[in-house]
Amino acid sequence: MADSQTPTRRSQRKRQPNQKYSIDAFEGIEELAVSGTEDEVPINDDSDEDADFRVDLEPGASAEAEEEDELSADGGSIANVSNEQDEFEEEDLDDGASIVSAETSIPRDTKNGRTRQRPPRKLTARTKVNEREGVLYVRGLEDYQRSVAKGTRMQYTFGPDPDDIMPYILARDKWNDDTTLPSRCASHTGSGGMHKSFFYSPEMQTPEIDEGWRWYYEQDGARRIQAKQRLSRLSLEEARPYLHPESVAQPFFIGPQSQTIQSLEWGESLDLSKPWQCTNSSASTNGAPSSDIPKRRGWIMNVGSQKVQYLDWMPNAQGDTQYLAVAMDQAGSYANQKPYEASIAPAFDPRASTPASLQIWSFGAKQISEEGSWSIDANRDPKLTILLCTDWGDIRVFKWCPMIDRERHEDPQSSIKRLGLLAGIWADGLLRVIDVFHTDSEKDTEYVHINSAAFEARPPNDVFTNLEWLSTFDIAASTAQGFVAIFNIATGTQSSHPRPWFYKPLADTYIFNLVSGYPSRPQILFTTSMSGFIRLTDLRSPHSDSTESLRSRIGSPVIAWHEQSQCLVSCDDAPNLRLLPLRRFFASMIVTKLSAPASSSQCLATSPVHPSVLVGLADGCVVAVNPLRRVQGPKLPLFTQKWFQHEFSQATPRARELGGAAGGVVRFSEGFKVESAGSHHHKEEMERRRKDGETGFNPLTVYEEKSAVTALAWNPNLHCGGWAAAGMGSGLLRVEDIALDRN
Repeated sequence: MADSQTPTRRSQRKRQPNQKYSIDAFEGIEELAVSGTEDEVPINDDSDEDADFRVDLEPGASAEAEEEDELSADGGSIANVSNEQDEFEEEDLDDGASIVSAETSIPRDTKNGRTRQRPPRKLTARTKVNEREGVLYVRGLEDYQRSVAKGTRMQYTFGPDPDDIMPYILARDKWNDDTTLPSRCASHTGSGGMHKSFFYSPEMQTPEIDEGWRWYYEQDGARRIQAKQRLSRLSLEEARPYLHPESVAQPFFIGPQSQTIQSLEWGESLDLSKPWQCTNSSASTNGAPSSDIPKRRGWIMNVGSQKVQYLDWMPNAQGDTQYLAVAMDQAGSYANQKPYEASIAPAFDPRASTPASLQIWSFGAKQISEEGSWSIDANRDPKLTILLCTDWGDIRVFKWCPMIDRERHEDPQSSIKRLGLLAGIWADGLLRVIDVFHTDSEKDTEYVHINSAAFEARPPNDVFTNLEWLSTFDIAASTAQGFVAIFNIATGTQSSHPRPWFYKPLADTYIFNLVSGYPSRPQILFTTSMSGFIRLTDLRSPHSDSTESLRSRIGSPVIAWHEQSQCLVSCDDAPNLRLLPLRRFFASMIVTKLSAPASSSQCLATSPVHPSVLVGLADGCVVAVNPLRRVQGPKLPLFTQKWFQHEFSQATPRARELGGAAGGVVRFSEGFKVESAGSHHHKEEMERRRKDGETGFNPLTVYEEKSAVTALAWNPNLHCGGWAAAGMGSGLLRVEDIALDRN
């Protein structure tokens, strides 16, 4: 034991006063004032359960401490605190701790009977001081705006458990080399190709297949649906009122530099490889095709003279035929309604019942590789298989049930084929579910009128705005007044007035869109509204497990769940493509800055079998990017690539002359190079403009309404995962296999 007369060791360095910033965020708060020049805070040794997390901020602490222990940031403020790993363990918090405030302590040592505070680490937790109680709060996860280790970043983004990190590592190793578009097949090392989510293990898929569909196949669900759903066949003449009455031929330019003009009537299609065959023949020798230009696999179709409202591929299609459902904006039915003269708000009230239709197209597929990859069969023209006719107004949004279905052992002698459950919201504000069937023996289009749906629900004094499948029998629907209702269609088909088992307000105003974290996290629900906030809600505990993102100046209806990175993809008004990690929803990561003139992102598309994301813009561009690379850190280079650009023009007399009855002409541009993305590229561009004398001001451009890309969809089936569909404002539909072949 040391002698009591032994002098205490003191630092020999020259003492200097703490640096004082001109702006002190805590200046004037008496509770935070500390006597002396040191940063000691005594520990309150209460015996209750919160003793380890309470901080006594009363003055009177000891004024003697060593120089190496000082917090010299703001002259005694406790805003910058230490977060030593041995004092504040991450595993003490559950998954919800990243989005719910929690109390924490300030780590310190006790030596020679005095209280010391350790110097702060480079990473500091975002803190908040309660002025009344004098308690320090922390979100539960540290902020890493600065450079941190990759292991630390993964723990804060996905979780500290190895079961949370390993699926991301597998996804990173498989798709890290796919810079923009997905690759068709995997390499010899296993990278690239199509694969279902690593976060959705086979152990999770088995209960969904066995238990999820039991209500339909084993508990008379199919019988009740067929008994309640009433359909009738129509002839072509009887179905004409349900088609758009103004569907006319649309001319467009397509091909290489010397583009040729093409024209398609309603229902006609064009093989994408034909406009390039002339160039191949002219560039070849002795008439042999040139191999420099790859053959394009896809189609362009005319599906109507108005914009494409929504697209969705049918899941669980394992054969050589793929189905795509298309809804058109048949706003011509409301042409007689004058703007600003309606007695009611049209977005918050149901519209009158008018004829509308849902088109279901079929595309042929053929196997092109031994690995099981299929591409579009150019020898089979697209066919309008079914035209579903309704009298409930325009179809605002619809979605096929995406859950994995059982292997269907249908009667080989029966010509009737079941396509699946389809839920939609019509202009009258109701939510409906339809069980779609198709007769294989029919060579012509089937015109089917839906007299009554299998399931129908109406909100009280409100209208539904969007929907999302949560399971094989649970459907979530948002309303114009900010509520979210969840219905069970397994029991709802037994009642004429089904009641939701969940009905709560999740927003203050009109909800644009809602998506779930399916397949790995179907209990997580994301909603975006006109308030500018994106809300995350855990349906297992919606009152406590809920948080909001940073507010955007303009509410964006464009959100999508990115399964491979466990993030929500969104577009803001900057315009930037952002990622909102599930465990760090309060912070977002910028993936890339989109073209500045196209400040309005129209649509987003993510895939369950690869990480590539498609973004449709108002200027007619479709941009592809792999945001999985952004999760690894800000230093990894990112790239973007335009799939194509669609431009509609009616400004010149020549364009109107070529457009004819369509009122304008369309031009397709393709063959774009891969470009560097990210904030670094944007800074370099701004620096170049400054040196060239440009102001750097990007004017906002108003584009033709029909130039915009209004709907996008990836094929969710594993063997056709590289197929993408894009609907334009001109009424044209482009379906193409854009997966890249490895050399």
